[in-house]
Amino acid sequence: MDGWIKLYRPIREHWIWKDPQKFQWWIDMLLSVNHSTTKVNIGMQLFECERGQSVMSLSSWAKRWNISKDKVRNFFVLLEKDHMITHESLGKSTRITICNYNSYQSDLHDSQTLGKQLKNAGQTQNHPNKNNNKENKDKNIIKNNNKEKKSYSDFVSMLPEEYENLCTKYTEAGAKRMIEILSNYKGSSGKKYKSDYLTILNWVVDRYNKELKSSDNEKVHTSTINNFSGDYSKRF
Repeated sequence: MDGWIKLYRPIREHWIWKDPQKFQWWIDMLLSVNHSTTKVNIGMQLFECERGQSVMSLSSWAKRWNISKDKVRNFFVLLEKDHMITHESLGKSTRITICNYNSYQSDLHDSQTLGKQLKNAGQTQNHPNKNNNKENKDKNIIKNNNKEKKSYSDFVSMLPEEYENLCTKYTEAGAKRMIEILSNYKGSSGKKYKSDYLTILNWVVDRYNKELKSSDNEKVHTSTINNFSGDYSKRF
């Protein structure tokens, strides 16, 4: 696979830098995800794979890194908890999305030769203002991404595709209820999150599932009481 990514020096202060094996896996993921939208054929199904995403099975990742599927799954969960990725099951495959993927890419075209890249790097050193221009472009990208977010309640907003993912995974009613839970919490606590979507995946889903379980138990309990009352009344 051609192309390149960029890394900022502060990564040496990140926890993943201190674990050489996980750091190697992380770099491999950055190098493996798409830099442009495409479609992936798996079996008899086509899956959309956007910029910063990869569609590949856990078994394929495990074989690639020579580890078990459980270890791959646990690593993905760890990255998701730290808001580095999101991942979703696609049946026999898994779609990985690198969060803030643009921060690992440049607006230089991937087809540039290494010589041109090095030449541009030298020009950047001679003209520091170009660095500032690049930083400003990155900031504008972040601002544009924020503008694309849609408000789904008083305190919750996310990208339309993030909302669609919630609806696909948990039904539209489930997505609306989880948004309501987070909105109520943010409204009462005054807390703010960089990503409401990732916050929902991080802890709101668990609370929603507990609500469902509690609701199911209550229905069973009510049904049992009604059946008992009906049987008891027949005796008289």
